[in-house]
Amino acid sequence: MKRSRRIGIVESVAEREERDQRRLMAQSQHELDAALTRLEELMAYRQEYATGERPRSGASALQWKDYHSFMQRLEQAVTTQEQIVADGRRQRELHQQHWMAKRRRLKSISRVVDRYQKQEADEEQRRQQRLQDELASSGGHRFQD
Repeated sequence: MKRSRRIGIVESVAEREERDQRRLMAQSQHELDAALTRLEELMAYRQEYATGERPRSGASALQWKDYHSFMQRLEQAVTTQEQIVADGRRQRELHQQHWMAKRRRLKSISRVVDRYQKQEADEEQRRQQRLQDELASSGGHRFQD
């Protein structure tokens, strides 16, 4: 088996690993986008509720207590979602680093395969040329005899 064929098997494995890692990175980006959208929605809702849904003057103490309790829960939801976004960014960054490493490895292996294929093609061309030269030189002696 030629060297290029043997290393080609390694290249195939590297391609699969790079593709799998790229898929993971894309998935983590999708999850991050969804988390960011959710955070934006929560923040908009918090802003809307804080400015427009406050109890009116003369509201009972219970209404104010409910309002403050709801705002605290909403604030906690925003804080939790911010943490989810931060974790999602870290996860995406980690997947991106892994993908880039796999991509560099694949490119390196591909360059080796290309170099081996070129060497093998050059060797084959030289072999064919020697064969043609031998045939030409032996064929010429027969006619001289």
